[in-house]
Amino acid sequence: SLTIGVVMFGDIAHGVLIGQHKSRITEYINLVHDVLLAFAMVAALLLGYGIQGLAIVTLILRVCSELVRYGFAYAVCREMSINPFDVSIEKGATLLRYSMKTSINVMQDLLVHQSMRLLLFLSMGPLVLAAFSRYATIMRQINRLTERLSMSLSSVTSALVATGAEEEVVSLYVQSTRMAVLISLPLLTVFAVAGDLIVSLWMGPEFVVDYVAVLLAAGALLHANYSISYRLLSGLNAHGRIGLFSIFLSGLGVMAGLSAIESVNAVNAALIVALVLMLTVHLPHISFMLFKISANPLRLLFEIYSKPIVINFLFLGLLLLARWLALERDSYLASVVVAIGLAGVVWASWQFVVSADLKSRIRGF
Repeated sequence: SLTIGVVMFGDIAHGVLIGQHKSRITEYINLVHDVLLAFAMVAALLLGYGIQGLAIVTLILRVCSELVRYGFAYAVCREMSINPFDVSIEKGATLLRYSMKTSINVMQDLLVHQSMRLLLFLSMGPLVLAAFSRYATIMRQINRLTERLSMSLSSVTSALVATGAEEEVVSLYVQSTRMAVLISLPLLTVFAVAGDLIVSLWMGPEFVVDYVAVLLAAGALLHANYSISYRLLSGLNAHGRIGLFSIFLSGLGVMAGLSAIESVNAVNAALIVALVLMLTVHLPHISFMLFKISANPLRLLFEIYSKPIVINFLFLGLLLLARWLALERDSYLASVVVAIGLAGVVWASWQFVVSADLKSRIRGF
């Protein structure tokens, strides 16, 4: 509980760093914290301190990391001050309303995934639930990557609106979504083709369920666009009503999916999750974002998806070839094909998708 409180208090400094376009600093702090925490946990267990020791080192490292974060926040924003006398009911109500609108995003994920997991446990037992959860965990980590990369977009959008540069929001949406799609599509392609192999190596062949990886990957094809759209809508403070509408649709979608099948198994659960997320969460937010920026949806979507889809379609072909070679016991040639595919994705993305400005930033990193 103390650790959670420290994290919540540190969110102030985190928000300041993001608003000052210094997200790289807060990411470095998180990286160092996670590495030190891993070593500290291992040391605590080896020294015999048990669960209490883990809790203590977690709290200590979290306090240290948040103090460092506050130090950087003060360094980049001298105007920042924390004064309890500035607290008012009006400001608290404003923050509460915004937080409630933001929490809807979490509730949608809980509604869809947790309802399916509960039904799987009740109908098929813990083993099937464990197998499904392994696939869902991998899928969650892929989605979390684009979510973390889009964290600063809300503050950037708010700054553009505050300075009267609303027309720049369209450019921000297109460029951010294109890069998010460029990063997520190869990962989804690998998961769709080799997800069973990954789960087999991770947990064993008894946890492999055919078609679950393909269905979950297909359901996440629009997640990168949704993640960017949600962040920009948050920056525009326009994510509340569409969130309520979306969670209402999600509930209807889950009930409709369950009524359309005879029994719940891992494949049916993956199918329902994929369809409900795509049709009731991703598409409504993307459509509302396009409406808010008054853009031509077909032109923007073509600009965002055309090149990444072509690149990853060729990558998919090479992965399928590699999988066939692996099944034919030619693992060496399969590895060569995968390496060629990965190198081709990186080269083509750099040549045809990454903008000149981003290339210069990467070179100067």
